[in-house]
Amino acid sequence: MDSQRGLNLPALIDFYDRMIPESKGHATAINAVMGEEFASALFVDYANRNNLNPSIVSEICTQGTQKGKRLDRWIQIIENGKIIHFQTEIKNWSAHAFSGKRIPSNETEEYLVPYRIARWKIQFDSEGDSIRQEPAKKVLIKMKAVDPEAEIRPLIIFWDAMHPEGKPEPLFNVKVKDSPFDSLWVFSMSNYVRNLISQGIYEVKAEMPSVIDRLNWLNILYKNIEQ
Repeated sequence: MDSQRGLNLPALIDFYDRMIPESKGHATAINAVMGEEFASALFVDYANRNNLNPSIVSEICTQGTQKGKRLDRWIQIIENGKIIHFQTEIKNWSAHAFSGKRIPSNETEEYLVPYRIARWKIQFDSEGDSIRQEPAKKVLIKMKAVDPEAEIRPLIIFWDAMHPEGKPEPLFNVKVKDSPFDSLWVFSMSNYVRNLISQGIYEVKAEMPSVIDRLNWLNILYKNIEQ
């Protein structure tokens, strides 16, 4: 029987939210190996479960100039027959990051509501319509379209559990200013993973070819040797 690789959802929570002792010192390296792919894989899983027919269009998302800003990828969905392209920026900032905060293992929804609001306020100003963190602001710059017929929307994927009202919903949009876009879509991986776990779903299939290539190279470079 062919095996299918996937994401271990409780382990993601332990690593990125709870920062269990064994995870310390490894976040940067883990993100370098799988960060962008596992983030987009979770978004694709969400879109599939909501019948949005997602696909990764391209990992090249630029302004069409050599020195301009660039984002992480284009993700396509089909919503009510309309083709939508998300120009996507991924930020895996978590409990391991500067200004990160560890979530205790016995957290409740009562705990998470103010936590989500607090994490939102770290990323967005008091009005909620401007991004605070400079590395994330570029998502609001319009990139060069890969399909002129598609509607372009900005999407930022955060690991952190966040929401301006403390809600557990994974995907939502907010009004923004000082941008060619009226709205920004935000996807919280932690919210989504927690929602799946609450439904008794502990693993999701994930297509991550670059991660497979990197793991194969690690096995080649660091291998068992005969004594």
